[in-house]
Amino acid sequence: MRQKPHITHERLLELVEYDPATGLFTHRIARNNATKVGAVTGCEHRGAVYLKLDYRKYPAAKLAWFFMNKQWPTRNVLHRDKVRDNNAFTNLYESTAS
Repeated sequence: MRQKPHITHERLLELVEYDPATGLFTHRIARNNATKVGAVTGCEHRGAVYLKLDYRKYPAAKLAWFFMNKQWPTRNVLHRDKVRDNNAFTNLYESTAS
């Protein structure tokens, strides 16, 4: 099965806003009666936050990295404080090879 390509940076900016101080993502467009502009988005699963964008689920930490750096991370994005739902940009770093 062929994997769908990652979301583009332009599309990410169309769909959500990211606050690097809090690590929260909010909707930029209303999608239906349940989704309002400015509402916080993301679901927690096993301590980490995920966002579903264009029918694909993404880890919020990787989306935050992508949002700020305009490049998809080449390695895992980890949390300095080990709290997986704290996606403040200063708390994120790309893992090393080891």
